[in-house]
Amino acid sequence: MIVFKKTTSWIAVILALHSVEVYPQQPNFSMYHYTPFFTNPGQIGVEEDVRLMLNYRNQAIEVGNNFTSSTLSGYYPIYLGNHRLVVAGNFLHDRVPGFVSTNGGLLGVAYSIRTTANSELSLGLQGGYFHKETGGDFTTDDQFIDGVFDPNVVSGDAVLNRSVGYPTLSLGLFYRVKDAQGREKAFAGGSIFNATEPSISLVDNQPDNLPLSWKGTVGYRVYQGLEFSVLPTLRWVGQAGNSFLNLGTRFSYDLENTVNNTKRLELGLWHNTNDLGVLSMAYEQSNLIISASYDLPLSNRLSTGQNGIFELAVSFRLKKKSKPYVPKETTLGTSIKTVPLLKDQKTKKTSVDEHEEKIIMVPGKEKQVEGGAWITHA
Repeated sequence: MIVFKKTTSWIAVILALHSVEVYPQQPNFSMYHYTPFFTNPGQIGVEEDVRLMLNYRNQAIEVGNNFTSSTLSGYYPIYLGNHRLVVAGNFLHDRVPGFVSTNGGLLGVAYSIRTTANSELSLGLQGGYFHKETGGDFTTDDQFIDGVFDPNVVSGDAVLNRSVGYPTLSLGLFYRVKDAQGREKAFAGGSIFNATEPSISLVDNQPDNLPLSWKGTVGYRVYQGLEFSVLPTLRWVGQAGNSFLNLGTRFSYDLENTVNNTKRLELGLWHNTNDLGVLSMAYEQSNLIISASYDLPLSNRLSTGQNGIFELAVSFRLKKKSKPYVPKETTLGTSIKTVPLLKDQKTKKTSVDEHEEKIIMVPGKEKQVEGGAWITHA
């Protein structure tokens, strides 16, 4: 019975991997807006606060096994005037029970340029190292002699009980626009993953490279009421001649939206062209985000190989660091004081009204201006 179960599991793993087109060490999370490391390194740069994020993905198959991906990531922004440098790190554990597991880490850095008070352009770069190993006690053809299984014969399958380590390099560009209340209004981005196409071969002298992957995302808010909003989004992923789309909409309802706090409920509905329907629900506030989603197979081709995919995303804001945009020329924080004129100082009115004086601002300095007024920029 044990041999039969292992053999069945092997077949199920292969069928499920082919049915959903899962690529090695590149989990494609359905709630991709919560996973910058696997969606677009440029998206790292729009993180405004010190934040910790946990993502978990569980894909069940009919034989009772689960394919799981778990990631833990952290983000630390450093403000440079109106611009922002974000340093981030990620740890990934990807596992197919009894067959293959992958562990590794990523370091990312992104620089965000504030183009206006409500928009920014971010360029991100990330690199890392992963270790993949295979295991499991599987039954192969060479263990059958004259049609009889001999457990004493060691499997000759070259990919079993092997390991390989390899580096990765990825980069991306991301543009985001917010409204005056700080709500996401539009975004667009593109990225390249596995730029160096590293070797992931488990067999000596047999080439096997991790192919380039291209990803693009775009979204635009088509409706904004006092509390309710509608934001259609699209994601495209292409790799090794295969590609798929996620097309859907995020519906948001603001429970509270003030300067000090935000509370929001969000419902997401997407169609994945791999014959999957995706439903997500999220609760967002300033210090905490909790979101869950479920991918439901829409065709018999998938339902025979898997029962669905569950995802969970949890984000904690550890420290608020966001800062308001400060224009190069501003009159905010300006105070005026008048001092007596010296006896030998001449005055000259420059305004239409003889009771008004022309005031020239010098940021960070005090300066006497025409009419005897002094101006201080606080």
